[in-house]
Amino acid sequence: MKFQTLHNMKKSVYLLSLLLMSFTLTSSILTPQVLPVSGAELTFYADVVKYPLPGLPEAVLDGSEFTVQVKMPSDVVWGNATVFNDLAGVTAILLDAQYDAKNGLWNLRFDLPSGIREGAYSLTLEYTTSGATQAKTVTQLRCLWILPQWPEKLKVLACGDVKPGAGGLPYWIEMAPEANLIDPDVVIFLGDLVNVPSVVSEWSSFKGPFEAFLDPLYMTAGNHEYQAPGDAKIYERIMAPVNYSTTIGDFLLLCLDTDLNGWVSMERLQWAEQVLKANSNKTKIMFFHYAFFNEEEIKPKGNAWFNISSWENVTAFLNEGMIFPTWAAHPEETKELFRLIIEYDVRLIMYEHIHTDLNVIVENTATGKKHYFICPAALAFDVPNYDRRGFKLVDIYANGTVDESTLYYNGTAMFSYPNSIPIDTGCTVNYQPIKPYKIGYLEYYYAPANDGQHNAVSFTVKNELNQDFKDPRIIFKLPADVPLENYRWHPYKPDYEAVTRNGIHYVILKGVTIHAHSTLFFTVESTDDTDNPTVSLLNVPGKVDPDSWIQFNVKASDYGWGVKEVSLTYSIDGETWSKAELMDLQTAKNGAVTYKAWIRAPNQDTTLIIKAEARDFAGHESVEAVQSITVGTPPPPKYSLNINSSPITGVTFTLEGESHATPYSVTLETGNYTISVSDKINVDKKTYEFVQWGDGVTSTTRTIKLEKDTTLTLEYKEVPPPETGVPLLQIAAVAAIVIAVVVAIAVLKMKKTS
Repeated sequence: MKFQTLHNMKKSVYLLSLLLMSFTLTSSILTPQVLPVSGAELTFYADVVKYPLPGLPEAVLDGSEFTVQVKMPSDVVWGNATVFNDLAGVTAILLDAQYDAKNGLWNLRFDLPSGIREGAYSLTLEYTTSGATQAKTVTQLRCLWILPQWPEKLKVLACGDVKPGAGGLPYWIEMAPEANLIDPDVVIFLGDLVNVPSVVSEWSSFKGPFEAFLDPLYMTAGNHEYQAPGDAKIYERIMAPVNYSTTIGDFLLLCLDTDLNGWVSMERLQWAEQVLKANSNKTKIMFFHYAFFNEEEIKPKGNAWFNISSWENVTAFLNEGMIFPTWAAHPEETKELFRLIIEYDVRLIMYEHIHTDLNVIVENTATGKKHYFICPAALAFDVPNYDRRGFKLVDIYANGTVDESTLYYNGTAMFSYPNSIPIDTGCTVNYQPIKPYKIGYLEYYYAPANDGQHNAVSFTVKNELNQDFKDPRIIFKLPADVPLENYRWHPYKPDYEAVTRNGIHYVILKGVTIHAHSTLFFTVESTDDTDNPTVSLLNVPGKVDPDSWIQFNVKASDYGWGVKEVSLTYSIDGETWSKAELMDLQTAKNGAVTYKAWIRAPNQDTTLIIKAEARDFAGHESVEAVQSITVGTPPPPKYSLNINSSPITGVTFTLEGESHATPYSVTLETGNYTISVSDKINVDKKTYEFVQWGDGVTSTTRTIKLEKDTTLTLEYKEVPPPETGVPLLQIAAVAAIVIAVVVAIAVLKMKKTS
């Protein structure tokens, strides 16, 4: 299917969704600042505090001034402000407060004290209203980016297209903690935060991970943030303006609005030119939602490095179908945008929408300057066939240089796709996951908890990616009731910086690198761990088909130093064990870690034995958790049958009609077997008669049920032989005969002599 057709289909489905679901967000969303949603709260970040915003923070130098715009009544009296995050908190002094009656806005100016550490900060404003005796506050999340000096380089994490209500939530949930560990200078999100802007649950799903980011985050609106062309009122009240610019020292960030239908209006482009003119000496980063180049035409070329001599060469791009269809339908706006990029030397241009990664380099041979058009892989559910989800991590310097090696994932290449840093295994056709399926190749956790209440905290990270991450954000939170010097480190004491605040030691590791395909771990503790971890198998299926993927969970717990590792093996004979094909971390909290395990069932009918073990950071091991799974219809189990005879051997018997002799040993399947023996036998000229079986059965024929290894004993007794002496009666008879014979002979002799 060509993309133009697919794009039109998506647009039709989207507009239909708006008609069907717009009733779910009624006028109530337009009145309160916070709307309860299923026990949570949906915050309209841009409803009261108009600037700075969590999606449009202000970059401020340490010890300088910053401005705030607030929509409040004219009779409000303002006080000082509190600037804070976990590691620091200071009071910013109010310098000036001017009310703009035309727009109903307060313009506040504050003095930021010096000495505050670098990072993203939240802001609390204090005010009183007319007639009130008690001060009130309004807080804006992560809206200030405080720097000790203007940066020479920006590490930009670029991602986009979540739409949590359309299946993208798991990837958004994964993106926040990965970004927090990587610790970029800035995160730029490239639109499509939600699927339908009028559905409250979409925003509430987006909110949790959004608020979990620890670094400055700049947003742009995607087509899914619009209710109609030109109408992104809900997005603007919740998140940020649809187009804006901001400076960070020598860098200019310029956000443009591609609206619902996928191009920037000439009016907005004229505004953009004024911004570019005013910041002509800065390194410029431009971002919007709809892709500028058409991946369906460019990817098959295998190379997207194009030389131009003038911005007017964009006409050739249009003629050759290399411009994305929504832009190509507006050639004048396309040409104007391209002119601005080339004439004002916009070095980095980022966008999303196509749900796949695409790198295009345009080199101006007249100036020797390169312009990088970068699209990261999406975080959305619906990605192209045989693609995967991910993000870009781009280094750009204040002199305009882009580190080209950061435009693609290590092990790929500039135009070898997919080449974003992956966040999942990827899909086959129609979003079917490649099995075994994994979300997150940068797995880490603190154990048992990193909440400032545990005197032992461990950290472990498993990097399954092809690249290193230098200076990650690893911060231990330890109770300050124990002096920091009394804490012990394992396996060694790293370099760190410590901040003690509100009863907590914040220990910030320095000089650490998480190398590709490696595991890194630390434990810091002031208490011994004497208990063993526990492990259990959860949701194990009782029966599966041969050659299928088996999924279940493994949970391990340890409330001392925490669970260090969990292993899972399986066997079909109880002797040869194999590792699970995949262990995917699901949760790590309150001393417990849970993994989803993937095992490939053998391609045969059998019984599969699975075994889980856990080890904690103190080196203690758990008791094994063992379960069995029936694969297909396995043959009955086999057991050994042993038959012996006492006190003799060589006794003949029949087993299921076949003749055998003792001693006898055989392996048989479980089942019923009939065994018969003779009641009397002759062995070595002796006669024996059957007495009983060893278990007391006296019948010569019996049936056994073989359910385990069985030993049967035959008991026989010998039959005594006949007496060997001559009986007295026989002796008397013989004697009588002898006497009779003697008498007869004597009589004969007497007759002869007479």
